[in-house]
Amino acid sequence: TSYDDNGVAHDAESWLVSDPLDFSKDNNAKLTFDYVIRYCVADKVTDYNQLLISRDFTGNVADATWEVIDFNAVQNTTDWTKTTTGEIAIPATYMGDKSVVIAFKYIGTAAQAGTFEVDNVKIIAAEGDNDGNTENSGSGNEGDDGDNTGGTVGNGGNFTNGSFTLVTDEAQLT
Repeated sequence: TSYDDNGVAHDAESWLVSDPLDFSKDNNAKLTFDYVIRYCVADKVTDYNQLLISRDFTGNVADATWEVIDFNAVQNTTDWTKTTTGEIAIPATYMGDKSVVIAFKYIGTAAQAGTFEVDNVKIIAAEGDNDGNTENSGSGNEGDDGDNTGGTVGNGGNFTNGSFTLVTDEAQLT
């Protein structure tokens, strides 16, 4: 939800979209992340806070085909303690694709202004002939090689990088 200069609430939609991920050599991948969801209408948590995946995103979220990935979202009740997801399988239909993106989508309305915070996004993909690839974005860690530089590849080398682009203005969506 956004507020104008007069303090009036307006509907809002925000997307956090990863750079393209290369799963062309992978036969499975898993995703984990930490999150906080607060002030959301209890039965609308998964309507207003979503994890999505696409193989045809080219810069405009409205033009892409998105599939929702369930992460068993729960609302934090009294504090800002992060909830850690378990391992979430990337759908097998995306293995073999070169340009997969992961997105976090938040919807706020004038009547419902919840919060959705995401941190420590980690993607682990396994190839048939190596130990797998690790990407850790958002926490300052680099994959599994531990040099804490963030945003680059761990041991496998399939991912372009793990950065996300925060969309802050509706004009960026079209």
